[in-house]
Amino acid sequence: MYIKNFKLIIAVLILGLAACNNTHQGRKVKEFFPNGQVKTVVIYNIKGADSTAIEEEHYHSTGELKMKGSLKNNLRHGQWKSWFTDGSLWSEGTFENGMRIDSAISYFPNGQVSMRGFYHKGKMVGIWKVYDEKGTLVGQKEYK
Repeated sequence: MYIKNFKLIIAVLILGLAACNNTHQGRKVKEFFPNGQVKTVVIYNIKGADSTAIEEEHYHSTGELKMKGSLKNNLRHGQWKSWFTDGSLWSEGTFENGMRIDSAISYFPNGQVSMRGFYHKGKMVGIWKVYDEKGTLVGQKEYK
């Protein structure tokens, strides 16, 4: 009898601890357009009374997803992408502590690359190339 009760108590304690450590996600609308459409949503990890913003979504005034990416310490951090209203990819790039880093690519609605370059600590660096809608290089500029 004693061992049975002991096992039951241990099981209840383990379940209780697991419930206390349970982390889930929540979404909060941060901003609306004048027409009532959602403009910005923040996704949080919620653990007890604490919440941490981990992702942000921005929408076009017509309701389609415009931009999405991860957050760290309430700053853009990691991969971010943006889309045209038709859902085709508009641009993609990487952030570190709120600053652009590494490669950045923008696209035309037909999927062709419109511009390509690199960032370092939030500044454009190296050779940036610009293309027309057919993918032909039409210009380039070097940033130092």
